[in-house]
Amino acid sequence: MKREKNYEINSLDLQRQQEIIEEVSHKNKELYRTTGRQKKVMIVTYGCQMNAVRCI
Repeated sequence: MKREKNYEINSLDLQRQQEIIEEVSHKNKELYRTTGRQKKVMIVTYGCQMNAVRCI
């Protein structure tokens, strides 16, 4: 059984996403330029919560 689906993404949505990515990148570069520090990210994953919902 194949659960994979194909989705079409509107070109306007892709353009908006690219604008947001560029804006965040610009803000991060500006922060580094003014403070000399870069933002950091830490992601912690504790398993798939979707499985827990299906078991109920």
